[in-house]
Amino acid sequence: MSFLSQYGHIALIATVLGLIALGFVFNFLLPGLRLGRQHQAAITALRNLKPDIGTQVTDLERIAAVMGNDRLLHCWKEFTETLHPQTQTNEFGQEEVVRWRATAMAESFFTEQALVDTPLKAEFYRHLPGILTGIGIIGTFSGLILGLIDFEVSTDADQVRRSLASLIQNVGHAFIVSASAIALAMLFIWIEKSVVTRRYREVETLCSLIDSLFDAGVGEEYLARLVQASETSATQAAQIKDSLVTDLKEVLSELTRQQIEAAAHNNQHLSETLVQTFSDSLKEPINRISQAVERVSGNQGDAVNKLMTDVLSSFASQMQDMFGGQMKGMNEALQQTALTIQGAAGKFDELASNLQNAGRGAADAMAERLEQVIRTTEARQEAMSTRMSEFAEEIRSAVKSSQLETSERMQSLLAEMGEKVSAVVAQLDAQSRNAAEGHEARLGFLGEQLAGMIGSLQAQGKRAADTHAAQQAEFAMQTEATVTQMAGRVGELTGAVRAASEEMRVAVAQLASTTRDNLERMNKGADTLHVASVTFSRTVDGLSDVSDRISGSTNKLNLAASALNGATQASMQVINEYRTTRDTFATIVENLKSTVENARKEASLTSGLVASLGSAAAKLNTAQADAGEYLQGVTEVLAEAHKAFAESVERTLRKGNADFHRELADAVNLLKGAIQDLGDTLDAVVSRR
Repeated sequence: MSFLSQYGHIALIATVLGLIALGFVFNFLLPGLRLGRQHQAAITALRNLKPDIGTQVTDLERIAAVMGNDRLLHCWKEFTETLHPQTQTNEFGQEEVVRWRATAMAESFFTEQALVDTPLKAEFYRHLPGILTGIGIIGTFSGLILGLIDFEVSTDADQVRRSLASLIQNVGHAFIVSASAIALAMLFIWIEKSVVTRRYREVETLCSLIDSLFDAGVGEEYLARLVQASETSATQAAQIKDSLVTDLKEVLSELTRQQIEAAAHNNQHLSETLVQTFSDSLKEPINRISQAVERVSGNQGDAVNKLMTDVLSSFASQMQDMFGGQMKGMNEALQQTALTIQGAAGKFDELASNLQNAGRGAADAMAERLEQVIRTTEARQEAMSTRMSEFAEEIRSAVKSSQLETSERMQSLLAEMGEKVSAVVAQLDAQSRNAAEGHEARLGFLGEQLAGMIGSLQAQGKRAADTHAAQQAEFAMQTEATVTQMAGRVGELTGAVRAASEEMRVAVAQLASTTRDNLERMNKGADTLHVASVTFSRTVDGLSDVSDRISGSTNKLNLAASALNGATQASMQVINEYRTTRDTFATIVENLKSTVENARKEASLTSGLVASLGSAAAKLNTAQADAGEYLQGVTEVLAEAHKAFAESVERTLRKGNADFHRELADAVNLLKGAIQDLGDTLDAVVSRR
């Protein structure tokens, strides 16, 4: 029992060290050796397998069979997922794998952490020497503490020697235990580093053997092939494009040539067909006319002449009745149209003058309303400026009164603190005179601390005043910026109103210009009608010429029946001239239609201008209403800004005063604590004396 009571702690620490050593051997050293044997077996099997399969590996199952444990097999399966097979067609026409190419390094899967650190718990046993060293230190201090506990201080020299011998013995045993723990720690470090380093080397060897079984660079090879294929495709595409362009050009040229030839052939065939058709259709009537003329010319020449004379006379009278009546009606219609156009021109003049007067009246009314709006805006701006000035004065007075109040309170507080400090200093001086000379240095140091505290308090007060002044200055700057921004908005509104007035004046000027252009166009229409009347009179003269020619043809028919062919040609000429007259008349009608259409367009344009002027007036009214609403909104925003500004000022002042009083209270508490500590120190010094 005496042995256990004297050496129990040493036995306990030795037992702990022994258990740790056994755990190291069974949980790290033996598994490390067993793992090394597995790695060596896999390395040896791969070295023996490599000469058989060479670098053209096709059977992955043989390599999987040499993996000694589950971790190696799992890493191998993960690695095989990255292998790329290269196939080739055999003599039976089937695709078979001729070799496997590596796309990743084996060390990415056969890692040291997965194969060595995790199975051996290397991270824990790497820190085991530190634990052993700590246990040794604990044993040393426990032996020293127990020795000091058993040490007895006595006047008996023998007792002192026995106690000292026991102390030295306990300390010696403790140092032996500590040395043993440190020695075990060094041994464990050497064993752990040796085992782990050897396992790492085996993993590297295994990775190099696996990498040597497969050719790498498949990615670079495929990339090179892809680049080559892309370049080849680009070259082939360029060649195909050139050949397609050439072929397409030839095809289009041939197709165009064939279309031209077909069109020419069709035109020629159509001409021949038309000629043949006209010849076939006119041949029989002409033959009949010739036969009739021959029969009639023999015995009935006088009857034919009389008949032709009557026919031509009735034809001339009918032509005169028809064209004469039509010409007379056209002249009357033209005269009525001219009168109508003149009346319309007068109406347009009246309308232009009315529009001009209305535009001037509207422009004047708009100008007056804009001037009223501008005057109202200026009055509101002056009122807002006055209110902002009053508000700024109120803020300045409030800030000034707050500064005065704060300064007065600061001065009163500083005066009270000065009095208290003076009283404390006087008391300290009285106590320091009664103290010993050996404590003068300490009192001087305490006085310096007190002066530093007072200076710190003054600096805090100054910082609080500076902060308050900075907040007030920032507040004033924000107020000025707000006033400037509002003045800028009011100026922008005034500029917008002036721009709207200028746009109205420009619109009125455009209306006057458009009216003048319409009058000019109507004058041009009247000139066009005059030219059409002249052309129509010339056509009537042409008709009289036609009548003269018909009379000449009648005389020729009365002279000889042999001139029937010439009379027929003259009749054809008359018919052609009649067609020309009809085309001219159609042109005149079209000109009249275009003139009437232009008049309608000008009337619609004038009505559109009137509508635009009305819409402009409506927009101006809307702009005035928007301006009023905007000014009302500005007034509301100013009121809200004034309210928010007042609340912000009040909140800022309250916060500044609260911060100042809080900092002042903290400083007073610090000063109070320092004074109490100083008083306690002086009381302790006096009591010791």
